[in-house]
Parts: sequence; structure tokens; C-alpha cells
Amino acid sequence: MPGSGAAGTWQWYKGNLHSHTDRSDGRLPPGAVVDWYAGRGYDFLALTDHGRVTRYEPRQRHILMIPGAEVTAYDEPAGSFHHLVALLEPEQVDSVARLEVSSPQRIINELGEAGATVIMAHPYWLGLTSAELARLEGAVGLEIYNNLAEIERGRGYSEPHWDDLLLAGKRVWGLAVDDCHWRALDAGGGWVMVRAPELTPKAILQAIRTGDFYSTQGPEIKRFGVQYDRVGGLLPGAGGQVILECSPCRRIVFYGNRWLGTVVEAAEQGEEPLVTASYPLTGKETYVRAMCVDYAGRRAWTQPVFPEAPPTLRLQRGHI
Repeated sequence: MPGSGAAGTWQWYKGNLHSHTDRSDGRLPPGAVVDWYAGRGYDFLALTDHGRVTRYEPRQRHILMIPGAEVTAYDEPAGSFHHLVALLEPEQVDSVARLEVSSPQRIINELGEAGATVIMAHPYWLGLTSAELARLEGAVGLEIYNNLAEIERGRGYSEPHWDDLLLAGKRVWGLAVDDCHWRALDAGGGWVMVRAPELTPKAILQAIRTGDFYSTQGPEIKRFGVQYDRVGGLLPGAGGQVILECSPCRRIVFYGNRWLGTVVEAAEQGEEPLVTASYPLTGKETYVRAMCVDYAGRRAWTQPVFPEAPPTLRLQRGHI
């Protein structure tokens, strides 16, 4: 099994969880796709061809393959299609072949029963509403950035869907992917940075399920979490705050319930860039997430934190 470091030591791993080959509607064979990512420093990759698991054993032993597939579902009452990315451990790959097109909830249930980790793919590109997504149970996250959808349709960003789900109490994680089909310069535009004890399918998928990762187009998230005051309060002025540290950026945005949040801008061009920012909690937030933007316009997204957690110094494990 590829990997570096012994089990029990936490490391960062770079990966793409949505890609296609010529086994479905991509234009390159699996070997060429895997070689592209392996040659650009990716630690893991999921080939997620439509309706099938594409098996490929890479020549480069340093890249881990995560079995996966993109599955189509149809919501008949709403007249809408859903695409679901199923990420699997090797022993679960046969579960996809048994699926038939049915309702999104039924497919999520069947994949969940088979042990799959399910992600809702490119909701804005599909024209899905937040209400349609909120009716679904069992998916661990959604694609908040899909590079191909942005290049071909200008519908790659699904952050409002994410905020709507978080506001509704859904604890779902946000993923950036490239969804490469090799029809354009669509590879490498978004990925996840996962923190795990080892580079194995089990460890990577566990980190995805628990939110031990951040999503990015380039910037680095170094630290993110909630700092509570010493007396344990979260009332206005009690000292609770959310803190972010990142690679040099020009803009940091904190998002909370409805209108809550703030924007922190760097000084004029040529002045010191932002590498840290904080957001004082009001006591009304049920979630807070953050995004940073570098001087090239590239974004990175934290996972949300939930300030109702026990009062202590609690930095999100995946973002320290």
C-alpha cells in the first residue's frame, strides 16, 4: 500500500475525489489520468466514472487509488436529476453494479448500507435547490466547488446551498473537486487536503466522513477553530472567537447563520498580506465557516465549526 510515515502519525494528503476516464465520458484512459495526478504531487485519486467502478493499478506506487463511481438518481416528483459520488473501500466495489436509477434517497440508502461514503455532486450545475438537498439524509457532504462546472457553465460554486443546509442543521462538509473530463483545461482546479494517520482508503474516507480536511484551489489553511473564553461563556463579549491562520491572502471571510459573519481585507496592494484573522462570536451562531482568497483569486474553504460544543480550547483537528 502506498504511503509515507507510520500509522498513528498525522499527515496532510492531497487528493481529488471526482474524475473521469474514457471508461465513461472522459477522453483519456485510466493510465493517462492517474499519471497526470501522480506527476503533480497528488497523494490519492478517485476515478468516478458514471455508473461503474473503474479499476486501475497505478504504476506509481506513491499514489493511492480510492474506488469510486458517479451514480445518477432521479427525483420524479421534482423532475430533477441528482448525481452522487460514491467513495468505497476496495471490498465494497461490487455495490455500485447492483444499483438501478431510482430516487436519490433510495440510492443514498443503498450505498450507505454497502458502506459507501456519499457526496452530493455539483448541485448548482444540476439546478438543484437547497430544499431538494435538505430532504436527503445520509450524504456526508456536497461539492461546494466543481472546476468543470465552472469552466463549462459558470455554475461551479455551490456555497449558498451549503449555507442553507448548515442553517437547517445539516452537518455536511464542503468539498472542492475538478471533475476532469479532459474536454478542456479542467484538471487540477480544486482538491481536498486531508489530515489522516496513514495513506489508506480506510483512513482517507474516515477523514472525509468526519470533516478532517479542507478544500482549496491553492491557498493553505494552517489553523482553524473555536477559542472559548476561560469561564466557559458564549454570550456577547464573553471572549469566544473563531480563529483562522492561512498562507498569504488578500481576503478572509467568516460565514455564520443568515447575516452573521464578517469580511477581513488586506491593506492596499504592496502592504502586508493576511495570514490570520478572527471572528468574535455573538452567541447566536450555530455554525461558522471561513474562506480565504489569495492574490491570484484562488480560494480555500474550511469546514464548519459548531460553537455550541463544550467550552474549552477546541481547535478543529483537521485544521491545526
